Amino acid sequence: DNKIHLLFSAKSVDELLFKEDFDKIGDDNFQMNYFWTSSSPAKNVEVGTRIEKRRLGLSLKSLGHSKPLYCFVCGPNPMIKSIKSDLIDLGIDERHIFYEMWW
Repeated sequence: DNKIHLLFSAKSVDELLFKEDFDKIGDDNFQMNYFWTSSSPAKNVEVGTRIEKRRLGLSLKSLGHSKPLYCFVCGPNPMIKSIKSDLIDLGIDERHIFYEMWW
């Protein structure tokens, strides 16, 4: 089985595009966690934090290591650089990290 674990971060819950759609398809093979820096409680949300290395490590652990892991990163350039560095530190092959630096 292929598994997906979505870590989705925004400034507020209103900026979590497609959240309702993602919530509808969530199951054992498609898990998600939301992060935002405001203070509104909601399911699967870590408030007041960004996606940090510790959280990436927990996500990777939940996916297991029986198959190669592929990571797709989208966001501002500083975030992409930070997440990429953390993923490499956590043992992800750099060739399996995909992103686009566009601004």
